Amino acid sequence: MTMTAVPPRVVGPDGRRRLAPIAALAVGVTRLPVTVSYLLTSAVVATLLASLRPGAQAHVILAASTNLDNLSRGDLVTLVTSAFVTDEPPSWLWWAGVGALLAAAEFALGSRRLVTTFALGHVGATALVAVGLVIGIEGSWLPASLSGADDVGVSYGAAAVLGSLTAVLPARYRFPWAAGCSAVAVTALIAAPSFTAVGHVLGLLLGLAVAAVTVRRGAGTAGTRTDSLGFRALLAVGVAFVYAAVGGSVGAWWSPLPIGLAAGLGVAAVRYAANRRRAVRATCRPTL
Repeated sequence: MTMTAVPPRVVGPDGRRRLAPIAALAVGVTRLPVTVSYLLTSAVVATLLASLRPGAQAHVILAASTNLDNLSRGDLVTLVTSAFVTDEPPSWLWWAGVGALLAAAEFALGSRRLVTTFALGHVGATALVAVGLVIGIEGSWLPASLSGADDVGVSYGAAAVLGSLTAVLPARYRFPWAAGCSAVAVTALIAAPSFTAVGHVLGLLLGLAVAAVTVRRGAGTAGTRTDSLGFRALLAVGVAFVYAAVGGSVGAWWSPLPIGLAAGLGVAAVRYAANRRRAVRATCRPTL
C-alpha cells in the first residue's frame, strides 16, 4: 500500500478547508517555474560576481554586455547572459521588484508567454538599440566609446513584461495604463537621453504590441485570475520596480517622471471623456 503526501489544510472562518500558509506558499512557487528559475540563476551569478575582485567583476560584466564590440564579434550568447547580470550588486528591493513583476506576469499570462514576451523585449530592444548606435557612430552623431559601453540588466525585458500586462487588465483600464507607462518612459528619455532610456521605451512598446495582439486574439485573462488581492499586490510592487529602473538614469528621477505620468493619465482622461460624449450622442440620436 502506497501513501501519497497530502498538503496540510486548515479550516477557515467560513468552515472551508484551505491549505496552510506554508503549504500554500510552496504550491504557489511550483506554479511559477520561470520566475523561480530566473531568481535562482540571478542569485548564483550575483554571488559569484561578489566573490571576485573589482577588476575581475568589471571584466565579467563587460564580457556579458550586449554592446557593439561583443555583438560585432558574433558573441550572441551575451543576448542571454546580459539578462542575468547587473552592473551593481542587487539589493533586496531589486529582488522583490523583479520577483513580483515576473510572478504577476507568469500568474496572469502563463510561463510560455512570459518567456516569449521577456525574450522579445530584451533581445528586440537590444537589437534596435544596437542598430541605432551603429547609425549614430557611423554618422559621427554619437561618440565611438559607446560601442564598448556596459549594457547588462533586466530592464528592457521588464519594460516589455509590464507593457504586455495591459492585456489582462479590464478594457476600461488598458488605455490609461498604456498611456501612463509610455509617458513615464518617454519623460525619462527626454530628461536624461541615453541608449538605455531608448531601450526602455522600445521594450515597453514591444510589450504593448504583444498585449494588442493578445487582446485581438481574445487570449487575455482579464477577470479570471487577475482580480485577486495577491495579484494586485504583485503588480503594484512590479510597477514600482520598473518605475525605479526606468528612472534610474535620470538624476532626480522622482521630479520629472510624475509629470510624465500625469501627462499620460491626462491624455487617457481626455480620450475617456471623448468616448463618453460619443456614446451619449449615439444613444440620444433618434432612430428613423
